[in-house]
Amino acid sequence: MKTFQILLTVVCVSLGVNCGAGRHVGGGVSLELEGNRITALKVGMERLRVRPAPFVSLRRVMEGDSVFESGTMQRVGDGRIKLSFPQSGIEGELTFAESAGALTAQVTVRGEPAAAARGFLLRFVLPFDARDWVWHEDMQTAKRISAGTVYTNTRPLRAFADMPEWAHHKGLQFGRSNRNFCTVLTGPVGLCLAVPIDKACLFRTAYDADARQLHITYDFALSPNSRQPNEASFGFLLYSCDPKWGFRDALKRYYGIYPKLFTRHIRKQGQWMAFSRLSLIDNANEFGFALQEGAPEVAHDDKLDVLSAVYFTHAGMGGRIPNYDPEKDPLPPHDVQVKAIEAAFKRRTKQDAVFAAVGLHDREGRLAVSKWKVYAHLIAQFNLDPELAYGKWTLKQAVKRTESLRAAGKGELDGFYYDGLSTGVNYRVDHFSTADS
Repeated sequence: MKTFQILLTVVCVSLGVNCGAGRHVGGGVSLELEGNRITALKVGMERLRVRPAPFVSLRRVMEGDSVFESGTMQRVGDGRIKLSFPQSGIEGELTFAESAGALTAQVTVRGEPAAAARGFLLRFVLPFDARDWVWHEDMQTAKRISAGTVYTNTRPLRAFADMPEWAHHKGLQFGRSNRNFCTVLTGPVGLCLAVPIDKACLFRTAYDADARQLHITYDFALSPNSRQPNEASFGFLLYSCDPKWGFRDALKRYYGIYPKLFTRHIRKQGQWMAFSRLSLIDNANEFGFALQEGAPEVAHDDKLDVLSAVYFTHAGMGGRIPNYDPEKDPLPPHDVQVKAIEAAFKRRTKQDAVFAAVGLHDREGRLAVSKWKVYAHLIAQFNLDPELAYGKWTLKQAVKRTESLRAAGKGELDGFYYDGLSTGVNYRVDHFSTADS
């Protein structure tokens, strides 16, 4: 084995490259690479039992290819490692750095700028023996790692938010993503594999007890229509944690690595009141209110030292169909449904063709509209990116309503309340160009 390693080094030097070899240290973790294989992994003072295996690999999806292609790695200077997946026509860069108590890895993959859109799985593997260690499902749940089991904690993706009014919308038929941003294993030492929560991505982690591998897999697509054509970037971090406290200590250390992401910006904590006037409650100051959603009487809220915020929602656009009885009538044709949603956008914005510009597309490339049972007959999801029509309108309305309250001398508005999350899976290619992830 030593002879082989010396020969490999000589070949690499003769070619003027480092073949991706090197030792990378940070956060109490040390890993050693030879080419695209991890040969040593150390956490704290504990040298883990490693079975060398490819560190990074790529799999094409929707092409009948179920095999991961092991990439090649070549150090090119400035701490950068060049990645290459020739069978897939993909290249990229990987960098390691010690940052704020962790060993961080950043990776960018790219195809030819004009290449057709394709889906991929990108996997990184830490091949160490953690049998008889503990897999931490979360802060409350821990499982002893034993043979024959793959440990993971994922959930299926949903097209709609997990809310009661959309309970009939089940998980999608594809894709799963981690429930937690931290993956924690503890034994004689503790190891955390995590992702930065300010970088949106779909990823899964798992520990395969039989293969003796901890891996993280990114689920993504490259498209020539994205803001950065056929390019995607990801990151992860490794750091040690106290095995006695497991997941809790891993979280504590994560908060220390990204303190700005967990800074509390609300100066006063307390109860939240939605829409109703606090002036209608006797001795309202005794109930610890801190936020008024809807801002019906800003001046009175100021007297109580309660924050006031005007209300906006992104829970979808509801539409009503003329002369339609939802208890008896079947849904009308798709074009009638689209017309009802477009009319709802027109009533709110006084603009034409807003839904045509911002509505999500389904798998067939049509504007996505669904039956609703709560506030209207129909509901449609939309892209609220501020570069598109409805996002621009929403921001202008927030400023306009804030300034109008100030001009009327009715108190100092503290902000606007944004209710709801972007939901839905958008198959609309022309929206890719405004997406940042």
